[in-house]
Amino acid sequence: MPSADDSDGDEREELVGASEQPLQLVGSPAEVDVQIDQRAAASVAAETGAAQPRHIYLNVEDIDGERNPQKVYGIYVNLPEGAAADVAESHHAGNVSFFGLERARNPRGDEQAHMLRVSLEITELANRLAEQGQWDGQHVTVTFRPFGLIPPDRPDLAHALPEELSTSDPPVTIGRVSVAYS
Repeated sequence: MPSADDSDGDEREELVGASEQPLQLVGSPAEVDVQIDQRAAASVAAETGAAQPRHIYLNVEDIDGERNPQKVYGIYVNLPEGAAADVAESHHAGNVSFFGLERARNPRGDEQAHMLRVSLEITELANRLAEQGQWDGQHVTVTFRPFGLIPPDRPDLAHALPEELSTSDPPVTIGRVSVAYS
């Protein structure tokens, strides 16, 4: 992925960590830990000549399910357990929606079946968390929290857990969560 600060335009991502087991989402919060391989991180540093990676990407890969659960999940990095909405907001990396899940699995015509993927650049978030002592470069905990409806007059509830959680939504499997540096 070329970037504006890359003089030769030949920047590439290097996988530095990945979850070991698939994760299943069924309507309630779920989390996965990603260990960062220090040799891979050092390799990126040596290649770029920088002490810190220029870019950090969080990838949610191999998203699969038979049916869309009709929910959007917030993706949070190193979210403390039981975090209030305002704390959750400061750890929010992005969202994952399952729109198109059925079509990806059963495409029309001569299209190949595939799984969904979400890639988020989390460089600023990681840097901010590092300044607060909440990013150690050794591992990343990624939390998926379902979003509920947000009343127009209560935007402060955007990152609050819904009052009622489900454990019986149509399951969606996340095959792997990975971190890449460049």
